[in-house]
Amino acid sequence: QTLTDDSPDIATFTFGNVEGTYVRIFVSNVLSLAEVEVYGYHLNDVPTLFPTIKPTAVPSLLPSISNMPSSLTSSSKPNLALYKPAQQSTTGSNAGADLAVDGNTNGNFYDGSVAHTLGGNNWWMVDLQVI
Repeated sequence: QTLTDDSPDIATFTFGNVEGTYVRIFVSNVLSLAEVEVYGYHLNDVPTLFPTIKPTAVPSLLPSISNMPSSLTSSSKPNLALYKPAQQSTTGSNAGADLAVDGNTNGNFYDGSVAHTLGGNNWWMVDLQVI
């Protein structure tokens, strides 16, 4: 999905059953991120609601997000990005990539919890350490 300069301050992306290890964000300008949150489950920790399905063997059989009970909504899923290793293409004002996964959603840059890059064509990435 693409964000533009007139996009909202908070962007939410919803994907179906996705397996992955990294979340990457690319921009053509300076990138500032207060917090990146990724809600879901590690494949080995999928709730026992579906005990007969092995997600690593048959991922297409997992129920879609819309079919999941309300008890398994994003608010009850763990933030897989929290405190995980993060990197970014450049660093401005000593505002490293790890500030976007520190659990602090305060978007005020001067409060010290916003990752920030320099120049153009930047990227930010978190390793969810999902196997």
